[in-house]
Amino acid sequence: MVFLAVVTTLLLLSACVSIPFENPPVQQAGELQHVPNTEEATEVPLRQWMYYNATWDGNNYFASTPSIDANGYVTATRSNASDNNNPWKAQLIRFYPKNYQNYYIKLSIKANKSATITAYFGADPYIPELASATSVEVSTTEREVSLEFGPKDYTGAKFLKFSLEFAHVPGLQLQVKVIGEAFK
Repeated sequence: MVFLAVVTTLLLLSACVSIPFENPPVQQAGELQHVPNTEEATEVPLRQWMYYNATWDGNNYFASTPSIDANGYVTATRSNASDNNNPWKAQLIRFYPKNYQNYYIKLSIKANKSATITAYFGADPYIPELASATSVEVSTTEREVSLEFGPKDYTGAKFLKFSLEFAHVPGLQLQVKVIGEAFK
């Protein structure tokens, strides 16, 4: 009976252990780089914000090039072009090392209006069994969002990508900052 009580207590305590988030690397303020063609690239910058704009379809999904300020906040303003079926045509992207199975990303996020955007995590180029996506609610009130992806064996990915996708929300101005990351 005492053994069962001790085991139960340890399980409860381990469930309360928080994720040891670390601060992201500092990124130089200025305009973000457009993501390279990952089918041709041999490497990508890790843990740095980039963006993707699917101009090949005749639309420009950003009103201006997304940028990052000295405090680490990325601002991305969507144009009025919209693609309700393909939110991935406008993305803010970060690449991660692929040698872990669990990834935790804590964001501070706000927008100029309420909307639901998609947080994607997986291989780039795309591999269906490594893909995860979750909806993220944004509004005019800044809030923290903690995201968890995995456990999966991501070693088969050429690159491992986290993205916020929002081509389906014209006119959205998104402000986002990574305030913590953890990998296991």
